[in-house]
Amino acid sequence: MSPTAHPRAADPNEKGTPIDDPPAETTSALSEIKRDLVVSARALVASFRNPDLARAQLALVAFSICEWASFIALMVFAFDQGGAAAVGIISLVQLIPAAIIAPLGSVLGDRFPREKVFMLAEASMSVACVLAAVAALLDAPAIVIYAAACSVGWLLTLVRPTHGALLPGSRATRPSSPRRTRRPA
Repeated sequence: MSPTAHPRAADPNEKGTPIDDPPAETTSALSEIKRDLVVSARALVASFRNPDLARAQLALVAFSICEWASFIALMVFAFDQGGAAAVGIISLVQLIPAAIIAPLGSVLGDRFPREKVFMLAEASMSVACVLAAVAALLDAPAIVIYAAACSVGWLLTLVRPTHGALLPGSRATRPSSPRRTRRPA
């Protein structure tokens, strides 16, 4: 008997043991990543075939760029005013209230018309952004700039859940587009 043979594998009536079973087809992590990227790319392309989803995605991309730009600008301003300590304090002032507001604000889209909640959140956020920009341009006291800019972060917590809640409705409101359900093969 060879040193690699399993002693129980000699019985022809017994099904293969875990040791004797052929190894499952191994795939490299790189090929799995490639497969996932292909699936994601196909889904992204397919989503742009629906005009409502395409507009929603483009709006979300623009929103995300503005969100990160304003956050980075606020952190640069804070660093310029008071160094790393100011960045830490302003981050806490912006993020802790946002964490408290998020669960409370996320139900607004369920209690009130989602489109109105979304528009009100976006409009409020725009006003706060304009106030922060005007305050910075007019060399207002730093506390005024921080208050306006941090309120933008607090209002951001209302936009994302409402935007997500609106997405299923965009598909259902287009009666001309057929609904397809894809069943796994």
